[in-house]
Amino acid sequence: MRILNGDAAADRGGTLDVLKQMHRTKVIHYLPVLLLSVVGSAIAMPYLPNVLTNFFASRSAHEDLQCELFTRKTAPTACVEAHGEAALWQSWSSFLSSSVVSFFASPILGAASDKYGRKPFIVLSTVMQILPMLMIVSYSKLHTSLLWYFPVHAICGGMSGMSFYLAAVADALPAQNRSIGFGMVLAFASLGFILGPMLGAFMPNMDVAFSATIGVLLLGILYAVLVLEDTLPPQTTEEEEDDSNLDMVEAPVETEGLHGRDCIGTITHKKRKPSAWKKVFESVTMISILNRTPLFRRLSLLIVCSSMCSGGLQEFLFQYLQMVLDFQTQDQAMLLVILGVGGVFVQFVLLGPIMKTLGESRTLVFGLMVQIVYYLGLVIALSKVQVFATIALGSLSMVTFPSISSLKANNVKASEQGKIQGAIVGIQSLAMGIGPLAFSGLFAFFTRTDSKYYYPQAPFLFGVFLLMISLALAISVCKLVDRSDDDKQTDDLINVPLLSSPELTAAPASSA
Repeated sequence: MRILNGDAAADRGGTLDVLKQMHRTKVIHYLPVLLLSVVGSAIAMPYLPNVLTNFFASRSAHEDLQCELFTRKTAPTACVEAHGEAALWQSWSSFLSSSVVSFFASPILGAASDKYGRKPFIVLSTVMQILPMLMIVSYSKLHTSLLWYFPVHAICGGMSGMSFYLAAVADALPAQNRSIGFGMVLAFASLGFILGPMLGAFMPNMDVAFSATIGVLLLGILYAVLVLEDTLPPQTTEEEEDDSNLDMVEAPVETEGLHGRDCIGTITHKKRKPSAWKKVFESVTMISILNRTPLFRRLSLLIVCSSMCSGGLQEFLFQYLQMVLDFQTQDQAMLLVILGVGGVFVQFVLLGPIMKTLGESRTLVFGLMVQIVYYLGLVIALSKVQVFATIALGSLSMVTFPSISSLKANNVKASEQGKIQGAIVGIQSLAMGIGPLAFSGLFAFFTRTDSKYYYPQAPFLFGVFLLMISLALAISVCKLVDRSDDDKQTDDLINVPLLSSPELTAAPASSA
């Protein structure tokens, strides 16, 4: 039996073909909502590090401090240590958001979207993005404590909409084109990271930037409500009216014979289904879908290690650059623009050819190798230009997530797309909550003014270690896929679901 890798699919479409398919199935209308969602959030991103640093510095010094007005050499102790404190508070917020809220909510909401459709949950996730911004506006206008931002962010940040966009694409596209479709989703997210910071950089002040964020997110909600059509097939969302709460169950009919009880046939009867809410809340256990096969187990461990790196990096990177290279709001906006441009170029231009040449599993290996080089580049960067060049190179590592999502989506039934994407986002969120705690803890320890071991680059080296583990797992996935291809007996087996493979389903958990 064969793992569906997509490598041998002769009819894999190019980027334009996939865009035409997405337009035909109307899933393309989901992309503007994602774009507005990311643009709205990204408008405020260049300002957020300074807002947090100034808040904690002022809180420590008991006076109003604007730390961006100081250089690395002239900054007061309160500003120096505020970088580490801000990173730790953000990390705890991300931990609660990702490792608690999202870890449990993503599988539940993913399963609910399999029943009720993707649209309502995309609207909900966009509404949740607005609430943390309101806390910052309240801090600026009403002088409430900025500490309220962190619990609100922890709760609302756990309601990520990404799994619903990915599940919508999986609904609409055939297996061989899903990796490119997932890349389109990430490309629009990257485009948002171009437009958002560019708009933010031209805002006259912080108050206007955060107000603009709220306005753009409201526009995204309005577009979603008025334009989006659900992507679930009718048979997935609609039931026969008379049997909407009933399952058809076969039971054996037995009779007493000379040699005991003999089965002479079966009868079919109706059995009441569990309530919808009971099924939704029981779906938290469906994270076990990631333990279904050796392929899923290895990919899940890989997601944990690589997502710890991604989550950790995004929580302390700006604080690190402010401390070591005197990054200001304009520099932070430029970094986000470069990251966005690189992401769009990779997802729109390079992902298709790379996938066609290497296939999903080897593309995964390639992306992780680039990510290791990216982290090492940040360790040795001595100027802003070198940081920008390293960020541009690191954009190539964005091919990893479409590879993982495609490998998993191609190996579950159509009715489980929401579950698998929700489970992926759930375990990814768990890792992205733990990662910031580890990275920011290292950063705070190695940057304290009284520390004996001043080395701000320490978190990057820890990241390289985790990425090496991820790379080893990716290489083992390649071998597993290649072995499955070699065992393929006939071309007719290419579409046999992974669930029917005794070789893979019978493997013990320790084989991962």
